Amino acid sequence: MANEPERYGRTRVSKIRAAYNELRRAIRAGDLDAAESALNRYEQWADYIFTKPNDKQ
Repeated sequence: MANEPERYGRTRVSKIRAAYNELRRAIRAGDLDAAESALNRYEQWADYIFTKPNDKQ
């Protein structure tokens, strides 16, 4: 994404986006076990996805 920071805290943004996409794929496939696993991995960064672009730093 343009003008997006490379890191969120100590975590690379690409890692957060990969976890989010993994969750979306599992939900789309209807695989509840994979979705639960992906949610557990992603949950710690959920605030990143739902933060307004100007508030990310």
